[in-house]
Amino acid sequence: MGMFGNLTDTTQMEKATDSVGGGGQRLPSGVYDLKIKALYAGQSKGGASNLTIVADADGTEVSETIYYTNKKGENFYLDKNDKTKRHPLPGFTTVNDICLVVTGKPLAEQDVEEKVVNIFDFESRKDIATPVQCITAAHGETFKAGILRVIEDKNEKNDAGDYVPTGKTYTTNAIDKVFQADDDRTVVEVLNGVESAEFLTAWLERNKGKDRDKSSKKAGNDNAGASGDGRPGAGNQDQAPKNSLFAKG
Repeated sequence: MGMFGNLTDTTQMEKATDSVGGGGQRLPSGVYDLKIKALYAGQSKGGASNLTIVADADGTEVSETIYYTNKKGENFYLDKNDKTKRHPLPGFTTVNDICLVVTGKPLAEQDVEEKVVNIFDFESRKDIATPVQCITAAHGETFKAGILRVIEDKNEKNDAGDYVPTGKTYTTNAIDKVFQADDDRTVVEVLNGVESAEFLTAWLERNKGKDRDKSSKKAGNDNAGASGDGRPGAGNQDQAPKNSLFAKG
């Protein structure tokens, strides 16, 4: 079993849908071609697993650490109304989709190789060459990503040791949706047999040029939209990884 072989199979979860979602240099919200420079595994101090993607978007470097499990190692959460139903964590869906569209295989089937990557160290405030476990099959590959520019609170510890908003904000970029580079289709569309891309247009109509404001003050920005389904019937796909549909030559 490989590094990701202990993940719960998506056939044991509720089916995913295409959703248009809510509302250094940061890219404005939009769809970009990303060429992967590095994709490597990590873990939080609490035990949650993540993948960090470093990619080039037409000369702008995009970097994001995406958590695909909770601290228990689960890549799903239980439905609040029906505890027998498991839903894939949003971060797991994102990294699993990236793996599918660029390598033809889901995350659970990826092999890793140790590589040295320059990673920013917050204590020394500089990049440090660090050995990490990389999904090298994804390196150099390209996919399209629906990227959001997100406004978040700057937090600081108070006297009680809790992190609280300072009243200041910062912006980040976050991958919200993954599309195939060659035909613009999502994984959901591929699994549903949709022959031409439909969801990308809906995503752009809802999100292009709009910031997703997650700050407590909202910074005077109300561009975030309400979540909703992208394409009618999008949730009726078989979620089992079908490698032949994403096979790479």
